[in-house]
Amino acid sequence: MNISREEASNSLREIGQAHQRSTVMQNYRHFAPHMLVWGCVWLLAYGLCDFFPDRAGPIWLVASIAGVIVSLANRKRVRGRVVGTAASVPGSMLAQGWRWVLAAAVLYAFFVASFNVLPPRSGLQAATFISLFFMFAYMIYGALAGLRVFFIGLVATIAILYGYFSMGSHAYMWLAIAGGGALIVGALWVRKT
Repeated sequence: MNISREEASNSLREIGQAHQRSTVMQNYRHFAPHMLVWGCVWLLAYGLCDFFPDRAGPIWLVASIAGVIVSLANRKRVRGRVVGTAASVPGSMLAQGWRWVLAAAVLYAFFVASFNVLPPRSGLQAATFISLFFMFAYMIYGALAGLRVFFIGLVATIAILYGYFSMGSHAYMWLAIAGGGALIVGALWVRKT
């Protein structure tokens, strides 16, 4: 059986496209639990901030720590099922742990520096800035790894800006429902692929 150059080229192109689709679907599969966890964190934390705005700092501290713990547990559970990856090598999660701590420290330092350079006038302004930062990060990740995540970040960004400028006294509740809801619905959308 002879295969023409054109048939071989088409077959290789189709294989490449299938590989690319498979990679995007794997990215979604690994990212969906992360979005679900943080959507729930946003829903809970911002919902509580609406009732206790003077306690936003402690609320977010506890919620963020809980979110990180659940995210790390999910990451370990998902990675543990993937055979042949670096995550299946004993000690590799510990070896990478310092990198995650460093990344968290850099992120924290970014927000401290930002708030010292451009001090927020209110807790809501600080919360909105932090929320927008993460949604822009989602859009960057989505632009590189899968457009569904980009659109989730875009929709959440538009909702966050709408709530900040027009919701007034219940802007925290809006952030809870719109931001957290966008992440939860987005997680379900990318998970079903």
